Amino acid sequence: MEALDRQAKVAPALQRPIDNSYATAELLAYMALGKYWYQILLYWQKKMSAHWGQEPSLKRMADLIEAIAYWFKPIYGCMREKLIASGYLQANGNARGAEMV
Repeated sequence: MEALDRQAKVAPALQRPIDNSYATAELLAYMALGKYWYQILLYWQKKMSAHWGQEPSLKRMADLIEAIAYWFKPIYGCMREKLIASGYLQANGNARGAEMV
């Protein structure tokens, strides 16, 4: 039986979603969920990030959120078209017929 090769294998690093940025896909998802789902202001996310050893500037965090929003722009457009085509709009819990302008 041949001897097992016991050298550690090192996989290449994953490509970052944003060039020249330390932000991983996981970090971007964390930031977006914090901002849009849990409604945590970027200021508080910045303060919370100090716990894991990194405190990026608010400007950098805003730039990352802007990049995320840009990626979702085609989805927003599709949702808007379907909403307008439906003739029905619900906002703030009050149902109203959508007015075409």
